[in-house]
Amino acid sequence: MERAGAVTASNAGSPPPRLRLEEAVVPHLQVPLPVALAKIERLTRDMAEAEIMCSHVALRLRAIHHALQTAEMSALAQTEEQAMDKFLWQTFRFHNFLTKFAHKRLITRLVCSRKIVEQTRSVHCELDAVAERLQGVCSADPTEDWEPQWREDRRLLRLGWQGLRQDRSLLAAELLDTSSQIEAMVLLRCEKESYFSKYSTDELELLNVVFGYVANLSHAEVPHVPNWFIPPHEMDVAPESFTRGAFGSVHHGTWLGAHVAVKRLLNPVNDEHARKDLMNEIHIWSQLSHPYVVKLHGACHVGQPFFVCEFASRGILPDYLAKEEREGRHVTWQKLYEVGLGLHYLHRCNVTHGDLKGNNILVGADGAAKLTDFGLSAVLSSSMQPAPPKAVGALRWKAPEILDGSSTPSHAADMYSFGMSIIEAVTHTLPWGNQLPDKAVRYHVVIKRALPDKPEAMTNEQWELVQQMCAFEPGQRPNTSAVLEKLKQFADTEFNEGSSHVGFSASSQVANSVRSMNSHTTSSTSIRLTASPTQSQGERMGSTGTASSGSARTLSSSNCSNITVSSNDAVATLDLHEVKKSLTICSALVGKRLCCI
Repeated sequence: MERAGAVTASNAGSPPPRLRLEEAVVPHLQVPLPVALAKIERLTRDMAEAEIMCSHVALRLRAIHHALQTAEMSALAQTEEQAMDKFLWQTFRFHNFLTKFAHKRLITRLVCSRKIVEQTRSVHCELDAVAERLQGVCSADPTEDWEPQWREDRRLLRLGWQGLRQDRSLLAAELLDTSSQIEAMVLLRCEKESYFSKYSTDELELLNVVFGYVANLSHAEVPHVPNWFIPPHEMDVAPESFTRGAFGSVHHGTWLGAHVAVKRLLNPVNDEHARKDLMNEIHIWSQLSHPYVVKLHGACHVGQPFFVCEFASRGILPDYLAKEEREGRHVTWQKLYEVGLGLHYLHRCNVTHGDLKGNNILVGADGAAKLTDFGLSAVLSSSMQPAPPKAVGALRWKAPEILDGSSTPSHAADMYSFGMSIIEAVTHTLPWGNQLPDKAVRYHVVIKRALPDKPEAMTNEQWELVQQMCAFEPGQRPNTSAVLEKLKQFADTEFNEGSSHVGFSASSQVANSVRSMNSHTTSSTSIRLTASPTQSQGERMGSTGTASSGSARTLSSSNCSNITVSSNDAVATLDLHEVKKSLTICSALVGKRLCCI
């Protein structure tokens, strides 16, 4: 953002202009600062019991804005950037906070009151930092002594909530159905059990009283709070989605200070059986931990359900592979091998994916392919958005026994879907192409028992593997162990060919690193080279060699993914895939312990 009033050649000799904050744009909102402040003032009026507390934050934002308006540009030149950026960010932050908590139901406002108190104090503290940077530059912050007023606002807010002990008519008016009653009990129970240390005795007693009232009002079983449960008010979620699907939308979010992906379902899950199935699938996902499976941090199963997952910054696998190909890097089979490792892990854990396709394979910041959204398609069918008449559906990846209704999702059906995902990854198009309608695909698969034509980009051996994976009879399809053996072979061939295309030898690069280490060690130092398996479970085979100072044994990258170079007092682990990508490697330093994985 260009600073308003910046001194240029045309105005260098003119008197310093006043700072024109009207031209400053609030980040993310993309509106001028005065417009954002006006919206904030309107939103505070919708904060019900917390209106007074929030209005005092809005008044302080206005006061600092006025102080900045009266400051001269010449005086602000040194501190303007930091102070303005922080002020604009806090304006957005408070606007986002009000948008999140305004217009909430009574029970939600009660469980969110702790968060509201914490957030208003946090914004005040951040505005202290803005005011401190502006000291001596513009007029003092007239509301800098905010804490006594904030404490009084907090006292009045807590006092107001005590009225629920006598009058619960508003609560009863909100909790007319079982779903809203279960949601209220889950939120109340989570708040009083997970955050009890942040409440006074009187406040905890009030939460217990309200919880007891809701439990008596409802005919539903009193729910427990799963350890994976994340209440909505503990999440900061961007209002705009960055992708959408049949089940819902995916948003950027922040949880406990970490950047996460938040998957919101389109519709609530009101059916009791569907809710239990959803909770079971969430529980299974939350227990999984593997480098090629997206990590689930937690979820919310009441109200509008959502999932909080690790953020895979490089997007879906088809897009990632297309980008890599455009830039001259061939990693398709290496990524498919990683997908195979992830699927092998799921099957070992007795988990069926049920919806394996390119869009459900993500790529993390580290370049690792990661499976996601497994086991959810069946339980989320009630939340699906109807597809347009000509839309391409997921049936292109479905096994014939799934399409004809003779079977439910299984490991064998996953294998068929994986085979179709391989076709998608290699051809950069959907299985059966982008034009063939779903009805025709179903006919070819179920009636004709056919497969798509062999892609030109596949070797005969690779196509033979896909044919085996997509055998019409489920019992004839190989398991993941057999498929992994072939995928590893294809991945290593691809890796070695890529290395030779750029005139690079993995073994020579390791030798260079050893020589670099030798330059820091005596001639009598022994150097050890160890090829390490990628998985701790030993899913990749390793080999070991030794070399004396000044020499290195050549190791084939087809046998390993990591090379450990070590001396008596230094260790370096080299990832051959990363070596290929960057053509650089970290040298071992004496007295240091270095790991590059």
